[in-house]
Amino acid sequence: MKAKLLKPSKRGLTFSLPANETYFPGQHYIYEIYKNKIIIRLAQKGMTISRKKSGNEYKALFDIRKKEVRDTVSRCSYMEMDVQTEQIVIRCIKKEQAQSKVISIEHVLEEFCISNQVLSAAAGIEGQMDLFDYFGKETLNESSYTDDVKTDLRKIFTVMSLFSGAGMLDWPFAQDKDFSIRFACDYDTGACESYRRNIGNHIVCEDIRTVDGKCNPYNVLIGGPSCKPFSASNRRKMAASHEDVDLVNEYLRITAENYPDVFVIENVPQFLSCNDGEYLSRVMTRMAADYNISSTIVKDCDVGGYTTRKRAIIIGSRIGKITIPNKILHPLRTVKEALAKITPKWFNFGDLTISKPETIRNMSYVRQGHNFRDIPWLKDKPNMHSDRYFRLDPDNVSPTIVNWRKLPLIHPYENRTLTVAEASALMGFDEKFAFYGSIGSRQQQCGNGCTLAIGSLVKKAVKDALCKYYRPIPE
Repeated sequence: MKAKLLKPSKRGLTFSLPANETYFPGQHYIYEIYKNKIIIRLAQKGMTISRKKSGNEYKALFDIRKKEVRDTVSRCSYMEMDVQTEQIVIRCIKKEQAQSKVISIEHVLEEFCISNQVLSAAAGIEGQMDLFDYFGKETLNESSYTDDVKTDLRKIFTVMSLFSGAGMLDWPFAQDKDFSIRFACDYDTGACESYRRNIGNHIVCEDIRTVDGKCNPYNVLIGGPSCKPFSASNRRKMAASHEDVDLVNEYLRITAENYPDVFVIENVPQFLSCNDGEYLSRVMTRMAADYNISSTIVKDCDVGGYTTRKRAIIIGSRIGKITIPNKILHPLRTVKEALAKITPKWFNFGDLTISKPETIRNMSYVRQGHNFRDIPWLKDKPNMHSDRYFRLDPDNVSPTIVNWRKLPLIHPYENRTLTVAEASALMGFDEKFAFYGSIGSRQQQCGNGCTLAIGSLVKKAVKDALCKYYRPIPE
């Protein structure tokens, strides 16, 4: 359909289309708001296309009066509507944009995801000439795009991250060009610094209770509310009164306000069973009306990781049920394989807490794959957990990485605990991921995070569902 001009209105966005096999009354749709455009797509749930009588026929009527839409269209001089088979694009044009021939690189980046090939060629021409003049009209004509450029102009899935920590769950999403993390939040300053250095400046360091979910709509919302209330020492007796337990409610509040296509909660396995399943029930009760919810427990070494760490994964989806595949990979990856990746180039290579002499003496008694029971004066001590003074077995998987300094978790060959780089490698990361802050903060950030294998599995499941919904393969 040829582009059609629309008049701006302070009341919202209202227009009608001749009913056809694509857009007709009674269908549902969703919309996404960007700085200079609004995109409307058909959906299984959402707003409903109304009908408008025109002569003896009815047209499909779109009538959106939401505040964010009113704010966007009221700032326009006029709007240009492009009706496509898979979406309707409303471009908001201001007078200065209409009169200017120059297209800034910044404007292009706001509107599209352009391939590296085009961006490299365009570098340095901002303010000098029109992009159509620079590349030639045929080069930027949609019908003559190369396959690479067409691929990079496809929809980018936006992500909002809560309880982001150092960004260990976010990392697989950040490394995938099909995702764009636009907002992240955590209250820990050290973790925020790590996130900022590794992923980007979009993280804010503040209490999650101050976050407004009614901002720009996102495709995906991810996060791991504090696991302290559900830990072994707190559950059942203390969980309900723990100061962090209301953070689950904050996550659900923001999710309900933002209404993303998909939300993901990552937490300790006890999240599913604590207080007879109260917290999982809370998610189901508040979100099940709008989302198809699935939950499972994933073990890191079963899905390609180096540790026995288990995480509960809850996924809510408005675009079809998303489940984590039940699989176990063999052979298992070992401690020796993880530590072999480390070189002095790693940022955290020398980050090591020197233990007290008596602690080092205790370590010297422990064999590979054994724990405090190898230490004569500790072996019969009551209430000692099996992870105390555990020495890594190089030919086996690692136990769960928590704050290993406190246990301590012992290096497989030396009488010392682990460096931050070694713990990071066991969590699946490489030299590209670095931890900042004090040494204690770096250790805690790594121990609090999601392993790379589990995060990558979650990202793939979410991406597969989004691609199936937004980029269906033509029959």
